[in-house]
Amino acid sequence: MEYTEDFLHQPFKELGFSKEFCAVTEHLGYFTLADLLKQTPEYLSTLPGFDRRLKLEYISYLQQKGVSHYLD
Repeated sequence: MEYTEDFLHQPFKELGFSKEFCAVTEHLGYFTLADLLKQTPEYLSTLPGFDRRLKLEYISYLQQKGVSHYLD
């Protein structure tokens, strides 16, 4: 899927995500929300370090921005 919202293509650090979120996602090879949206939240939960707290941070951010429908 092609995402037209600019913020989905910006690095997590520029979007205000926590240091832990940025470190874990970078280590896993994900650098933008568009990268993460290629995977389901269920799959992301299986990745080392992507715990419940980070999953909630991710989903909450998408909800605040009004794009949580991309998770479907």
